[in-house]
Formats: sequence, structure tokens, C-alpha cells
Amino acid sequence: MARGLGEAFFPRRLDILANGPSAGDFPWDTRSTVLALNGAMDLCVQHHRPPEYWAACDPQPLVADFLTFTPRYTEYLVASKCHASVFDRLRPHRPLVWHVEDYPLPDDVWGVPTASTITLMAAQFAPRMGFWDLHFWGWDCCVMEDRHHASGEAFVNGKVRELQFRPSEDGPVLRSFLTTDGLAYEAQQAVHIIIPLLRRLGARVTIHGDGLVAHLLDFMEHPPS
Repeated sequence: MARGLGEAFFPRRLDILANGPSAGDFPWDTRSTVLALNGAMDLCVQHHRPPEYWAACDPQPLVADFLTFTPRYTEYLVASKCHASVFDRLRPHRPLVWHVEDYPLPDDVWGVPTASTITLMAAQFAPRMGFWDLHFWGWDCCVMEDRHHASGEAFVNGKVRELQFRPSEDGPVLRSFLTTDGLAYEAQQAVHIIIPLLRRLGARVTIHGDGLVAHLLDFMEHPPS
């Protein structure tokens, strides 16, 4: 080690940009590799920082609306279950196709285990692309200043609930978040399943921002006394 030789295995960094309210905290002058998810592409365009990658997986036609601008040098990672309009919007680009394992796949095709959102699945396929130092931005799973997204779809539809953190069942409220059932479920999947799995495989995972995912992860790792 003292000889200062290079490491055989270097944890390549990937900044995964979701579209939660705290995504605006991303340092746009960073020189790292960026994977934008769904509507986060709009944030990248606004800040004149085309991402190296963009990914989506939902089958609804509205996913094509995230692609108002399609930067030339971005690599587009599109799940095979995405609507045909997404592929039409990406002409003349040649997107790379990946597969969600929620239906039978041919033996020679690799799939990504299904999860409830593109962020959860991106966390799983990023290491397969060679990225083991994963930094998440805008992965909040909560409402901040009446917003669920940093760009587009500013206000949350559906029933918003208050989620409280207490040191014990009858203890004082340490922190509360406004969220929905779907967002809370995503946060639970993140901290109970996906992030522990990634760390067991050797990945470094950092959640930036002050949203529900970051706080829930800290709450589990450093429970209040």
C-alpha cells in the first residue's frame, strides 16, 4: 500500500438525479457522470448540463412528455415495457433497451428485478454499468413547500398524510414529513431492501438532501436514544 500503486477496483461515481424538490441542490458544475430519471431531464436542460444518461421504465404514454428536449450526446436507457411514443420521441437517437423482470424474459436477456419506481430500479442497474459509488439527488419521497417535484407537476395529487418520527411509541415527535402512501412505500423499499442490498454487494450509497429517504435511513442507522 505504501508504494502508492493504483487500485484494480475503482468505485466509479454516478450521480443519479431524481426529480424530488431537493434536486435543485445538485451541484450543476460537477464533472461526474449523471443519470437523470424521468422529468429530471428538464432540470438538466434548464441548467445547461445535459446528463450522460437518461432512464425511464413506466409504460404510460406520459413518459414521452419528459422528453421535450433530447440532448444529442445523452445515452437513453429505455425499458422495453415503455410506450412506443417514448421511442418515437427519441428519433433519431438509438436508445439502449433494458428489461424489467415482471414478465418472462428470454434466457439470453438480463433483466432488472422489479420495483415500484424508476429510482429503485436505477439503483439496481447502475452497478451493472460499472458504477459503485452512487449519489442520489432529489430522492425525497415527500412533499416540500407543497411540491413533490422540482420541475413539472408542482403540486401533489392524492391524499397527503403526516408521517411522524418518534424515539418510542409515546415519545415526542422528532420530525414529521408530508407524504403519500405511494411515496412512503417507495421510501420503505429503499431503506429496507435496495440500499442494504447494494451495500452488501460493496456499493457506496449516499442520499443527498433533507427528504424522507435520507431521514429514514439516518433514523435507522442512528436511532435516537
